[in-house]
Amino acid sequence: MTKPKELPDAWTLLGKVLPDDEELVRLVHYFPSYNREHRTKILEGFFDEKSIDAILAQKFKVDPNIDEATISSLSLRGHKGWAHKRIKYTLIRLLYLRYLKDKKLEQRMARSRVWLFHVPKIMGKDLSRSRFNEITYSPEIPEE
Repeated sequence: MTKPKELPDAWTLLGKVLPDDEELVRLVHYFPSYNREHRTKILEGFFDEKSIDAILAQKFKVDPNIDEATISSLSLRGHKGWAHKRIKYTLIRLLYLRYLKDKKLEQRMARSRVWLFHVPKIMGKDLSRSRFNEITYSPEIPEE
């Protein structure tokens, strides 16, 4: 059994500016999959600096398809891995939107900055460029 990975440090990665409610609303607007309650619970727990177990407990409470009492340890590990990926992808998307909307960069430049300066700290070498482009793609943002 491998040791669980630590969650990334949002405070440092987001430039000591955690997202406010307005920024989270913007995230949901551009990436509609965050409009699900179990995903918002993951983000709330992460930004409140809770442990991965506490974050998953919040997720299980709001997800009607999961019975926490009958979940196996193997399934629990799968849920932890899923939560880790969602949190990391969220950090990438938040940074991308900050460059794109706040700093008014073009998409190509915004993606380039996130890829060069932030992805290595968030994902290490676990992310391909094509997967990164899928993560930052939004149907609400017209491609240039």
